[in-house]
Amino acid sequence: MSRRTLPFFVAGVTGILSGLYIFKPLLDQKSRNEMRASEPPNNGAPTSQTGHDTRPSASFAPKAIPTHTHAKIDSDRM
Repeated sequence: MSRRTLPFFVAGVTGILSGLYIFKPLLDQKSRNEMRASEPPNNGAPTSQTGHDTRPSASFAPKAIPTHTHAKIDSDRM
């Protein structure tokens, strides 16, 4: 390099490195926040390899019937 281009080269490299040092944490934080915002909430449910929820939907989920209400209804009829 000649004596004329060396200062420009050093200034350019210094500017690039200082910009990375200053703005990299901000850009990393922004990208993490965007990734979190774009992900659907998991709510502790297991997911498959495709990322879809593996739980059955509400229409197919078995419904629990409390047994104590049946005993009360049967005893009221007698």
